[in-house]
Amino acid sequence: MRMRRSALPLALLLTLTACAGGPGPGDVTGPVTYTSGGVKLGDKPISWKSLTSLTETDPDVEALRAEYAKRAAAQMDVAGAHLGLAKWCRENGLADEAKKEFEAAIKLEPDNATARKGLSFVKEKDAWRDARDVFHEKLDALDPKKKGARLELAKWCDGVSLFEEEYGQLVQLLVDDAWDREAIKQMKPLVDRRVPKTALRPPFVGRWKGLVDKTYHHQLKCFAMYAIDWVKVDDKGSVFSGSGKAITDFYSWGQTVLAAADGTVTAADDHWPDMPPGIAGKFDQANFISIEHEAGEHTDYGHVQQGSALVKVGEKVKRGQPIARAGNSGAAGLPHIHFTASIAIFAPGRDHGQWLGIPCRFGECDVVEADGKPCSFHLNLGRPQEGWVIVAPSPETGK
Repeated sequence: MRMRRSALPLALLLTLTACAGGPGPGDVTGPVTYTSGGVKLGDKPISWKSLTSLTETDPDVEALRAEYAKRAAAQMDVAGAHLGLAKWCRENGLADEAKKEFEAAIKLEPDNATARKGLSFVKEKDAWRDARDVFHEKLDALDPKKKGARLELAKWCDGVSLFEEEYGQLVQLLVDDAWDREAIKQMKPLVDRRVPKTALRPPFVGRWKGLVDKTYHHQLKCFAMYAIDWVKVDDKGSVFSGSGKAITDFYSWGQTVLAAADGTVTAADDHWPDMPPGIAGKFDQANFISIEHEAGEHTDYGHVQQGSALVKVGEKVKRGQPIARAGNSGAAGLPHIHFTASIAIFAPGRDHGQWLGIPCRFGECDVVEADGKPCSFHLNLGRPQEGWVIVAPSPETGK
């Protein structure tokens, strides 16, 4: 499950950023990580203001393996060096290479606890046992009525490198309770480096801002961990004209919601009434559209306007196709598009599943503001961030 990125060597960075004709100084291409002030490519920080274009790519596994071979050939044959390289391998998703380095450390120091745990061993009565055998013993003894016991088992799995087993225990907790804060907290690092399979366009046209979730209400629900609420704004950043007392004062109200990618409609509900601005309705009374894309990934479009659905369940839709209008149904407060990507998760013995929020990537748009400061870069592909102001073109005209 774990895929983490770490510092990349200069040669790899040059390979990742190379393109026909050569990139400009602000054209960034590679497996970036996001910071509060910009992105990092390897060790190099790049501010939002200095970007002219951004293309996030998947990690280059072959290049990482080549870098591993280079590091392995240069390192000293001591346990500490092997452990350091094993850590680097694990952070970069090289599981087989990490295993090799942990094994090399154990050859030199048979009782090295870090290496043993890295290979999923646990010490009991002065002897090392396969942690998988111990896991099944703990699972058999687990009282399913004690939620805390399952969470502790998941944490134990993390400590002995049983990441698939850890994920499975957390799935069971979240299927039973999508608001389980401790399970969400432990699950998010496992999901955070998941590579999205579906390239998306913004679900709107024009100038929209991703609201900063100051109350962290999205983080309270496993299905909304990566959700962003998008509001249409003018060039001064205002979300409404006039007094803002009428629903029609808000720029988002009635705006067309677009399918972010090709897919099949799996849910469409537009029967709930829209609320006046400043008054939130009930959580489960939000109209929404859900679309399934490749690899089982879904996109969800929440708080759509009553009676505005333009698609029905089972219908095939195209990227950029109008599917509804932005509204203020459910627990919204003001008209906006609640947008998230997710996958379905299931647990043994349960007659229902749950949705798990996942990272997504946008393209075909320009970012003109980040963290409250102006910038100007074209987003070819990248993870949308809270606080961004995006200008998205019409799928028909490209403007």
